[in-house]
Amino acid sequence: MAKLIKDLLHGKFLSEVKKVKNLPFLIYVASWALLVIYLSNTADKKAFVASKLQIEVNDLTIKSTSIKTQLLDESKYSKIKKKAEELGLYQDEIPPKKITLSE
Repeated sequence: MAKLIKDLLHGKFLSEVKKVKNLPFLIYVASWALLVIYLSNTADKKAFVASKLQIEVNDLTIKSTSIKTQLLDESKYSKIKKKAEELGLYQDEIPPKKITLSE
């Protein structure tokens, strides 16, 4: 058993002429190993891109919340009144009168 493992590690099975018939199987195993490595690297790259996009989504969510807060602050009655007064518009002191039609 130890000799078999030693021969396998040294690559002695590749140099024997009788063992050349195993070459297609070795090529098959090697191609599967390369495929697994390639797919693993591809999955890692996609996971990296996904994590980057998740960080960007979080940043944009924070910006959106900040802008909504600013919009709510700017749409308060006191802020609108102040801006209107800067433009020369004032609130009427006299309340509106109700118009009624008699038939």
